[in-house]
Amino acid sequence: MGDSSSKTRVSFEADENDNITVVKRIRLSDNVINRMREPSSPAPKPRTPPQSQYTPQPSPPLAKPLKRKKIKAATEEERLKAKSFAKKLEEKERELKRQDEFHMDQLARLEERSAQFYKVTTEELTQFVCSTLQAIRQILANCLNIRCLFGACSRAVKTP
Repeated sequence: MGDSSSKTRVSFEADENDNITVVKRIRLSDNVINRMREPSSPAPKPRTPPQSQYTPQPSPPLAKPLKRKKIKAATEEERLKAKSFAKKLEEKERELKRQDEFHMDQLARLEERSAQFYKVTTEELTQFVCSTLQAIRQILANCLNIRCLFGACSRAVKTP
């Protein structure tokens, strides 16, 4: 199709509207490449004979397999993306489950420590109240003894 001096490779592929898109891997002559680079100018007459008017559009039987391949590739890509997202979701769920277990363990430990603290505090308070009551009883007993002694002394002083 082109001369051997060209190093540019292109290929053609049908897009959604059955238009031709230049992709890669077909050799074009430098002359063709230069014409493609030039701004819109009247195209020279084709060198092909008049009885064969060739248009570079794929025939419908070729366009449909290309569309199917593109659709298949797109669905494969979507399937891979969905699989990737599903894997990430599973990882997140595992991470959240581990965090949930960790926090539940921490909560159980805090509740246990709180119960132990409550028990110790209640025992200490009970001991303090008991010892305080014992001390008050002792003081009251001493006061009664002193009062009795005082009463006996004052009677003894009044009775001569």
